[in-house]
Amino acid sequence: MSDLLPPGSKVLTFNPDSYLVQNKVNFPTQSFTVSCWLSWVKPQYQNSAFASYATGPDSATIMNYDEDPDGSGGGTRFGITSPSNVAAWVGGSSTGPTGIDVSNGDWYHLAVILTPKDANHYAVKVIKNGGEKVVEQKIYHDEGVKLRSGSQLILGQRYWGGQDDRFIGQFAEFTIWDHVRSLADISRDMTTPLSGNEQGLVLYWPLDAAPPGVKAGHLTFVDSGGEQFGFDFSGSED
Repeated sequence: MSDLLPPGSKVLTFNPDSYLVQNKVNFPTQSFTVSCWLSWVKPQYQNSAFASYATGPDSATIMNYDEDPDGSGGGTRFGITSPSNVAAWVGGSSTGPTGIDVSNGDWYHLAVILTPKDANHYAVKVIKNGGEKVVEQKIYHDEGVKLRSGSQLILGQRYWGGQDDRFIGQFAEFTIWDHVRSLADISRDMTTPLSGNEQGLVLYWPLDAAPPGVKAGHLTFVDSGGEQFGFDFSGSED
């Protein structure tokens, strides 16, 4: 088991009825870095009262942005999914499996960096625990497709998703930056609470309490070093 823990004293616990949504997010449309702490296990090890809400072993959504919530047809989804084999999405295309697994119930720090590569691709870098593992891939997109700012951000599920997409676990220290962050910066800041005024920091949710100005419900905040909420390893062979 890992000794890594988020820097704050409290963390957010997501049950099947939890939600956290912010509209009109000043989301970067070119290069950016998204990061968070998370703790999750596959549904077979979740509390039996909750596991039926997330039957897909690889489909839980970590975060989702601009999935056309206004119905205009102009949305270009950016998402991070699948804690057991992390993938990043732009529109309907993804990196596919990256081989990064953060699904054993420990706390993990995850960062995803996206930058335009050429007319039809984004370059994506997925970083586990500040550089313990780094995977670089690319995402195809139709020429002219680009992200837009001012849309809706959802933590832990998709706007047009189903029960299989819901993240049942814990989150802390969710951030969005308007630039490519270095491994040194990510590693330094992942274990230190931010002030919220750092240069290039577009959004900062410590998740030790409900963030101001968001739509939220059924949120529970617990000690970061406490017992793992909703996890049941009694059926594990380990």
